[in-house]
Amino acid sequence: MMDAITQITYLYMLALLMALVIERVMEILNASWNYVEWQFDLHEFWTRRAKKLQARFEALASSRLWNKFLDLTGLLFQIRKKLADNKAGHSGKIPIISGDLVRNAALVVANRIAAAIMGVLFCWTTQINLIAIFNSQLKLDYKIITQMPVWLALVLSGIFLGMGAEPVHHMIQMIEKRRKK
Repeated sequence: MMDAITQITYLYMLALLMALVIERVMEILNASWNYVEWQFDLHEFWTRRAKKLQARFEALASSRLWNKFLDLTGLLFQIRKKLADNKAGHSGKIPIISGDLVRNAALVVANRIAAAIMGVLFCWTTQINLIAIFNSQLKLDYKIITQMPVWLALVLSGIFLGMGAEPVHHMIQMIEKRRKK
């Protein structure tokens, strides 16, 4: 019994450590990318992308259906929050898009994809299956978990690691709460 708890604790620690390593590697990759952008003046690329996105928003703004959709879902607010430059008291329906904000949104997506790929590669090569570990601890009896193919469980475990240390931390807390019950 104690040996099993020790083994699971080591696996949790390894998963948490790997999640933290992935975060550090992503910071190094981001710094490298920033240097490449600075060397090759890629700010012009992001400005062109922002102008294309702005033109698309302007074309969509003339559509009544689009405006009703934006008003109903609050999507315009979310777009402004993520991509728009709200300086100078802009109050129109078409958001003002800046190259820097388009760049940041693209880098967030690229970072998450790269981190997930690193996590999947780690789990695949080490055969760390977090889904099976958590299932054995929580004793969940759901078909979707018990009949999950190993390759899918390894991919999902890698995605958990790639998202960073926070999901691993939350899973550990969930197991501790379950044990207390």
